[in-house]
Formats: sequence, C-alpha cells, structure tokens
Amino acid sequence: MPGHERKSLSAGTATHIVAAFDPAIKDQSGAYLEDCQVRNDIVAAHAVDPENAAKLWALGERLVGQTFA
Repeated sequence: MPGHERKSLSAGTATHIVAAFDPAIKDQSGAYLEDCQVRNDIVAAHAVDPENAAKLWALGERLVGQTFA
C-alpha cells in the first residue's frame, strides 16, 4: 500500500506475540499496540467509544443470527 512500509513476517507477527504473552501488559486488556508497544495515545476516540462497541456487537449478532452473552 502506498505510504506504508512492508514488514517481514517476523516483524509483522511480533506485536501479536507481545499482545498474547507479555506479562507486563497483562492488566491492559484491550490496549492498542503498535510495533510491540502499547499506543493508546494514538487511538481515535470513536474506536474506544462504549456506545460504538455496543452497536457493533449488536450488528454482529444480527449478521450471524445468534445472540451472545
């Protein structure tokens, strides 16, 4: 994609590994990570809005035809 630097496979998966296994961020469930670092400071306000989350959850349930608790 224009304006985006490509990463190697290991660099591209590293943040996922950090998110899954780094005990230092265990208490930050739901945090936004970029390049293996917590970067909640750059998250758009609409992306962490509880009302938007509820709407998205409800839409997902309607799309799959199932209600999840």
